Amino acid sequence: MVPHPLDQLSLAETTVARNVILEAHPDSIVQFREIFLQEPPKELLRRFLDVEHNRKVDGDIPRPPRQALCQYDVVGKSKIPQFHESVVDIDNKKETSQVVVSSQHHASLTM
Repeated sequence: MVPHPLDQLSLAETTVARNVILEAHPDSIVQFREIFLQEPPKELLRRFLDVEHNRKVDGDIPRPPRQALCQYDVVGKSKIPQFHESVVDIDNKKETSQVVVSSQHHASLTM
């Protein structure tokens, strides 16, 4: 069954997101804080919801991509944790964006 665009991530989807992030940091320690649904852009969601409310949704209806927002710390050779936020496209198993958050903008509650 295809999940609704606003359904929480399944265990399988969370595992895909986790694996994509781990593959992106092969020589580092990765400590996950959270992995959760990145809601689709409002315009894509609005189009889907319009179809859903006007007729029965079936497998032919284009759906917004399922994406995960991952928040995690990476400890590399410097041994200093860096906080990251990444978006992972679940279907394509690819990281679509990544931001390394400056240490001045987050708590030092790591590992």
